[in-house]
Amino acid sequence: TENYEEMVLNLLDLQKVSVENAMVPKNDIKGLDINESEENINSKLIDIKHTRLPVYSKSLNNLKGFINKKHVPGLLKENNIININQLISCLSEPYYIPEDTSLLSQLIIFKKEKKRIGCVVDEYGDIKGILTLDDILEEIVGQIEDEHDSPSIKHQSDNKGNIHVNGDVTIRDLNRLHNLKFPEEEASTIAGLIINLAKRIPEKGEHFFIKNYLLTITSRTKTRVTKVQISKKKARTIS
Repeated sequence: TENYEEMVLNLLDLQKVSVENAMVPKNDIKGLDINESEENINSKLIDIKHTRLPVYSKSLNNLKGFINKKHVPGLLKENNIININQLISCLSEPYYIPEDTSLLSQLIIFKKEKKRIGCVVDEYGDIKGILTLDDILEEIVGQIEDEHDSPSIKHQSDNKGNIHVNGDVTIRDLNRLHNLKFPEEEASTIAGLIINLAKRIPEKGEHFFIKNYLLTITSRTKTRVTKVQISKKKARTIS
C-alpha cells in the first residue's frame, strides 16, 4: 500500500538524518529544577503530562536524571507533598547522544541499550535537546499522540493556501508534509533558516523569499521567531 511504501522510504531515510532534526530543542523542554520551591515541585510532579520528566539543578546542563511518571504516586507524602530525597533516588541516569548521530543508528542503540530517552549534546557536552524513541518512530509512521496530547497546532493552512507554522517546526517536516523544497543543510527549523538568512532576529511583519516562497514573520519574542506564514503561491515581488 501507499502508506507502507512511505514508511519503508522513511525508514531508509533515517540514515541520512541526524538526531538533531527530530529532538525537542532545549528551549522547548519542560523540566523540573530541584532548586524550585517545594510548592512548584509538587505542582509539576502531580500534574506531570509525559512519561518521563528531566530533573536538573539550576540549568539543564546540570541534569540529574529523569523521573518516570509511574514513580510519582510512591513519592507522595501526606497532603500530596513530594519527598525530595526520595525523588532524587528514583531518577534514572542521564543518557547522552552525540548531535551527529543518525536516527537509524540511535534507533538501533535505543533497542540494544533498552532505553527510550536521551539528551542530545554538542561537541562541548552542552545539551541541545531531548530525543525519545517515540520521536524516531514518528519519523517513520507519522505523528503519534497519546491521551495527554492536545491536537497539534504546529501546522495550519488557511483558505488562501497559506501555511501557518510555529518557528520550531523542522524543515524536514515542512518539506515532507507540504511538498516544499526548503534547504535542510543550513538549519534544522524554519526559524533557524530565516535567522541564518537575515543574520539577526527579524521583526514581526518582515518578509523573506526562500526558494521563491514568501515567508512572513507573524510572531516573535526578543530572542526567537515563534510563528511564520508561508505563501505557497510563488511570487515575483514583495509589496
